[in-house]
Amino acid sequence: MKHLFYFLFAALLFAGCEKEPVTKEFKIKDTDMISIKPAQSAYSAPLKTKATEAHLSALEIVKQTTEISLLDSVGVVYGRSFAPEQRDTISNPPKLLMWATDVISFDGNLQVGFLGNWIEAIDVVFVHYLDETPNLRDTIAYIPNSVLRTTETAIRAAYEAQDIDECYRLFNDAYTFTPITGAEWRALKANNQN
Repeated sequence: MKHLFYFLFAALLFAGCEKEPVTKEFKIKDTDMISIKPAQSAYSAPLKTKATEAHLSALEIVKQTTEISLLDSVGVVYGRSFAPEQRDTISNPPKLLMWATDVISFDGNLQVGFLGNWIEAIDVVFVHYLDETPNLRDTIAYIPNSVLRTTETAIRAAYEAQDIDECYRLFNDAYTFTPITGAEWRALKANNQN
């Protein structure tokens, strides 16, 4: 009987020592990036092929983008430039790289509101400043608003579920650009088709 008491006591002791399930910490590293790739529908071979005679190849868009211009959720225009290490011209498809902290901060919070202008952005266009004429720029690509909203919804859902792996998958695959000219962009905007 004495042994049975010790056995039950030991069983209760071990039962009280069960470990909590391990959960991943929802934090972004300072080296994590977001890939902005060409839309598959725009190119048959994005590395070197032009979409049309009027459009640059995906590789040329990655090389020539001076900045991305966007409107945030309150209508403020922002520009974002790219350092040489943020231009991946070796991968197929080529891609521009942004910091993951533009969407999720180092402390694990979703970047929304005034300073969180990327996830809620609209009218994202890629521009190239013409070297021979200062301050003259040309639109060479854009991210459709439908892509931005679909990606925002998916990232918010993954964030709410605390699914860091899905956030990283979206960071790598969801943002895609399409070649366009300045005249085509203005026509899209005039017809409310973006």
